[in-house]
Amino acid sequence: MEANKKAFRKEATGSHDAKPMAEAKKLPIKVIKVEDVSVSIFAHERETNGVTRVNYSCSFQRSYKDSAGEWKRTQWFGLDELSRVVACAQQASEFINDLIQKDSE
Repeated sequence: MEANKKAFRKEATGSHDAKPMAEAKKLPIKVIKVEDVSVSIFAHERETNGVTRVNYSCSFQRSYKDSAGEWKRTQWFGLDELSRVVACAQQASEFINDLIQKDSE
């Protein structure tokens, strides 16, 4: 299975035999973790009237162990996790703003 993961990663990052980006699963450009909460940051290139722009989006997750002891992920957060969601959001905002600032230089 590990070999399949490596092959998929290679394909998704732009090898010559890669599927078009619409078909390949897009990997995050950065993952930020604060304890059990994480945010994955994605970059999306869009071309409009010959001008390429990059839009960024974020997906928040929380890791937990189920009753069988297996690690799972959810996009649901309780009151106890909200401060970690805010911390992840702040760090993601800073990361994206730094990228935008570097692109504009």
